Amino acid sequence: GRYRPAAIQARREERLGGLAARLHRAASDRVARERDAIDALHRELHAVGPMQVLARGYSVTTAPDGRVIRSADDARPGDEITTRLADSSLASRVLKGSGDAAAPAGPPGTGQPLPDRRSLKRGRDARRTDRDQMDLF
Repeated sequence: GRYRPAAIQARREERLGGLAARLHRAASDRVARERDAIDALHRELHAVGPMQVLARGYSVTTAPDGRVIRSADDARPGDEITTRLADSSLASRVLKGSGDAAAPAGPPGTGQPLPDRRSLKRGRDARRTDRDQMDLF
């Protein structure tokens, strides 16, 4: 019985079938775990992505040459800077830099206060910059 080739072959095929099934289950489990890990990373990346950060109220301000302004020292008086918000962009002119005295409330020499938020919102479309600013991220 032990040396019958047909019996030996049958046992090997049975063992091979069991090993193949175990391998398939292990591979499926591994793929599922990796897919879950990738999904978790995708959700995390989406949560901290530039558009989500902007939607939470943050902004990104760039210098005239497109560099991101990280410090007041990155902009000079007179520079026109662009601030990217969640739904649009604003153009501003730098009046004072860091270390300078506080900037006046309105445009230089006008003695006028800055416009209220409603008038800024109405004029926003005129100052809207190209949405390609997000390419900076």
